[in-house]
Amino acid sequence: LRGSDGSSESTPTSQSQLLHFIKSTFGTLEGKNHCWLNAVNGIWKTFNQEGIYLVLLYQSHETLDGDSKHSAAFRKLKYLHQRYPHLNVFAMQYGSGISSLATQSQAVRTIMEEYITFPILLSDKDFTNMANGACYLLFEGSKDHIIFTKLDGDPELMIRGMEGFSALSAEPIENVVESGVPWQKEEVVKEPYVGSLRNLLLYHPGGLSIDEDGDRIFISDSNHHRIIISNGDGVILDCIGSSPGFEDGEFESAKLLHPAASFYHAAEDCLYIVDSENHAVRKADFGRRFLETVYPVFNKKGSGVWSWIIDKLGLTKEDASKKDDTSNIQDFDADSVVFPWHLLKISEDDLLVADRSFETSWILSMSTGEKKNIVRGVELKQWSCVSK
Repeated sequence: LRGSDGSSESTPTSQSQLLHFIKSTFGTLEGKNHCWLNAVNGIWKTFNQEGIYLVLLYQSHETLDGDSKHSAAFRKLKYLHQRYPHLNVFAMQYGSGISSLATQSQAVRTIMEEYITFPILLSDKDFTNMANGACYLLFEGSKDHIIFTKLDGDPELMIRGMEGFSALSAEPIENVVESGVPWQKEEVVKEPYVGSLRNLLLYHPGGLSIDEDGDRIFISDSNHHRIIISNGDGVILDCIGSSPGFEDGEFESAKLLHPAASFYHAAEDCLYIVDSENHAVRKADFGRRFLETVYPVFNKKGSGVWSWIIDKLGLTKEDASKKDDTSNIQDFDADSVVFPWHLLKISEDDLLVADRSFETSWILSMSTGEKKNIVRGVELKQWSCVSK
């Protein structure tokens, strides 16, 4: 059966087989037909018969690279995990040998490119007939019932309709609200786990811009959460960012989380940076050697930038204490900048910020951080043609 929201239910037999296999992997890092990758801090050990699970299911060697739908699916999973911290989230790649170098390389490449901090379950079993292509799976750990949703569906609508939904929002995240830090405390910010790759000088660089007159190259060392500044000969001159997080301050103490594109403004001697995982745009002032936040523009009544984001995600104490969780979610600003990746100066005071797949773009004021416009999909392509 398939509903208007794009969801479907598999047959009882296939549903039982798939769900039984998934649950059999909980608590076991590796088995005859599976292994867990990116299992940061042994998170796979916490999966049990409780809670709500959201899974992105896709076939091994399916077109993940270059396919905007799949990239968007991973971003949606990350977003929902941030929005609902108690939601159990992971991806499942099936259909080829779990010890295959090609299979593991594909998964590692996906982890690095999409900056995935949740586990990926690899399985050599074939679930093609059950899934009929990449999709989301949604189930409650204590029940033998599973719901399938296509990638263009909205899993959040189904999450909100489940009996256990209230448990995802019921507990106020006091340490987040009171301290004004990220959804995770700064000392336990989750990062992809790929072993020795993090020891390289550059760990998946995501952007580059140039100061031609000053002979400076600005490299976004994305997975090291920093901006490396070098000259044309490759000599490192400076660095912006100390560790993963969200904190304004001097270059040595400021924090970024997966920075991407940047733009050097010669008149100001400032570098504008897309701070992807923080859903923000930052500004590095070289005269003061200080990193500050341009967007979001947070309310002064909050304790900082993260208070603004937490409020927008509906995770404040006031929101958590309300009985009508649905109304709280509807208050979320759907036009907020989410996982920005590209950056372009389009006028004297306007920046064009876009997500990785160019599905959504936002026009921001450089001087005030105000969000002036949002452009999506076909409308974005038409707008680009007119701008040219």
